[in-house]
Amino acid sequence: MNRAVMRNPCEELEKMAEIFAALGSLTRLRILLLQEPGRELSIGDIAGQFTLGRTTVVHHIAMLEQSGLLRARREGRRRLHHTDYAALRKILQNLDACCARLQEPDNKGETP
Repeated sequence: MNRAVMRNPCEELEKMAEIFAALGSLTRLRILLLQEPGRELSIGDIAGQFTLGRTTVVHHIAMLEQSGLLRARREGRRRLHHTDYAALRKILQNLDACCARLQEPDNKGETP
């Protein structure tokens, strides 16, 4: 085990865990994939793509918003949602950097 990483954990580890929890649902992944770049969908538009109840879809949307992967803006009474692809790329870059750090040998020359 790489002791240096254990003493100095990867930055944003908690945020990464939250995002991976949000990505751990097929429904939430499908919601993200509905969002074509530059396209915004209302809750009704999103819910119409599923056989789930509207309340369940709203719960999934809320988890994605909390994780920062789905953004919303108000337009009158409606909230329009879009996938934040920059946030998704950033979390993947952070994961890559964390994995690279895990592969670094510690001070004693040990490898993971």
